[in-house]
Amino acid sequence: MRKKGTTVLNQTDEQRAQSMLMLADRLSGASVKTLEARYSCSRRTVLRRLALARGSGLVEDAKAHIVETLVPKALHVFNQALEAGDVSVATDVLFGTGALLKSPQPLSTTTEETTDEIDTIEAYRAHRERRLRQQDAT
Repeated sequence: MRKKGTTVLNQTDEQRAQSMLMLADRLSGASVKTLEARYSCSRRTVLRRLALARGSGLVEDAKAHIVETLVPKALHVFNQALEAGDVSVATDVLFGTGALLKSPQPLSTTTEETTDEIDTIEAYRAHRERRLRQQDAT
């Protein structure tokens, strides 16, 4: 039931504003229970407000904002770690791009001198060492 003196327009504007705030809090890690307490409303109201935020495209806008602002920063940090020679980051990048698989499927590598099955980072390192030693010997 609507409170005396409120209009549908004001209520809708308030709901939309509250939906935006709840969504921001939820994306920041707040639980539904925390939102109930913070906004002094029921679980049902919190879920309705979050559904309103989803329905009006606020979630997609928030995701786009995250991609636009955080992804470039994350890539910069990855790049710095790679430049510093951080092996764990390099391994993560190789796994993430599919160049190195967590469940190995042998990748056949053929050179004039040898044929090796490379299925782990260790096998790749050993292959690379052999190739570098052969280049140094020539």
